[in-house]
Amino acid sequence: MESRMRWRFLAAGLPTPRVQVEVADGYRRHRLDVGWEEELVGAEFDGLGAHTTRQQLAADRDRHNWLTERPWTLLHFTAVDVHRRHVRMVDTVARHLGSPRRTIMVL
Repeated sequence: MESRMRWRFLAAGLPTPRVQVEVADGYRRHRLDVGWEEELVGAEFDGLGAHTTRQQLAADRDRHNWLTERPWTLLHFTAVDVHRRHVRMVDTVARHLGSPRRTIMVL
């Protein structure tokens, strides 16, 4: 699903994001699904399977909090965003990147 999300960004004319962007501080490191390193914006796809246990949910929230303490803006999207609300998803990312979309492709 991360690939489909990335494709939506590219089809809308956003700058090409890098995949699996590493964010580290010397003690911890985590990877973002996609990111724009110059703008310090990351996008994560959150599927249902990622939070099936309390431990997974706690680890994900800890990771999220750690990442938001860095200078990054971290955006979270779901399958509904990728498939049904993709225009809004792209607009959200575009606002954070400070670059308007160049085209609109609704598929």
